Amino acid sequence: MNINKSERIPSIEYSRKKIVDQIDDLRESLGVDSLEKTLEQIIEIFSLNSVDEEQVPFFQSKVAFLFERLMENWQKNGRTISDFKKEIDNFFESKNNLPYFFRHIRSEQLGKRQPDMIESIQGTLDRFARMEQLEVIFEKPCKGIIVGGSLSYGPFYNIRTRHGDNESSDIDAIFVLDPDSIDKDWGRFMHCSDFSESDKQKFIARKDIFFQSLLPNGEAAILSQKFPLKGADYEISTHFFTEETFDSMLNINIAEKIEGDNRVVVFKDYKSKPFPYNVCAQTNFEGTSYNYTVPVQRKIDEGVITELPAYIINNHKFYPGIYQNLILPAFSVFYDRNGEITNKISIFKNDIKTYIKNKYEEKDIEERILKSHIRNKIFPETLKEEMED
Repeated sequence: MNINKSERIPSIEYSRKKIVDQIDDLRESLGVDSLEKTLEQIIEIFSLNSVDEEQVPFFQSKVAFLFERLMENWQKNGRTISDFKKEIDNFFESKNNLPYFFRHIRSEQLGKRQPDMIESIQGTLDRFARMEQLEVIFEKPCKGIIVGGSLSYGPFYNIRTRHGDNESSDIDAIFVLDPDSIDKDWGRFMHCSDFSESDKQKFIARKDIFFQSLLPNGEAAILSQKFPLKGADYEISTHFFTEETFDSMLNINIAEKIEGDNRVVVFKDYKSKPFPYNVCAQTNFEGTSYNYTVPVQRKIDEGVITELPAYIINNHKFYPGIYQNLILPAFSVFYDRNGEITNKISIFKNDIKTYIKNKYEEKDIEERILKSHIRNKIFPETLKEEMED
């Protein structure tokens, strides 16, 4: 794609459609070896077109999804995210006087500092590269690894690195355990350098408590632990689900359940540290919040048992639970041994869409799904159109 410099126009008159078309053309024309060329063209677009400041967040979200496509394209033929990160880092380090677009910082949202484009690109790739390592570490004891949170709904857009006292974006992930795994399958975990020795020893002790006592006695269904990652300024919140618990989170007949009484269905989570809030707010597909009061968390060996909503029925409305919100509105499957995990999530999301279609006169399914997440105000502006794709 060539941009004639005579096409430069003042910001007050620029054509939003023109820039959108240029970005969309890049997405559609990606080749396996087009990375550097595409990056040059992105810079050219925002060098030759003036962008009104109010429109910058929209275009940043468009470019963020272009980077997702670039990463997917790079991974064809078995190329790694770690190598993709090196190429991206080297490219931007070699550039001086990047267009203002890449350094524009959006206003604070939900009490959190919003990053500029370069910060979020680098922060996203650092986390994805780390997940690539963790996939190898956990591939034996787990059938699948699902990344949720900001790394799924806002990669290359919402991800923050640490700035002074401002915290960075952590990783939230669900690990679906293999029911046939044995103790020696955790060998790579015990020998990895990503976590401290004390954290690894604590986790193994907690894993044994979970499987030997809590799970069989119905006292806990999920094993969670937050790990600081060596060499990183962020942590990973790990949620280990048995296959049975994972299936129970996804296999719900919403249409049938909303006809019953009001209720909160909970998962008992064996956490290493208490849930930090007294209230866990969940929202329905109308954007209405339900403030679930977290019961007193019971202290036990090496942690606490916390009851958190798997889902909520109130006034015949469905409120997705806190763990379902790691899948809704978007998710990334980093590891799926046989494709089964991805298939189960796809069926769940189709059930959600069918419920919305039948429940509401408005047929804007994607927008309804976005409303059902407590952080919907910070989502990329183009997330809805990406979900439609």
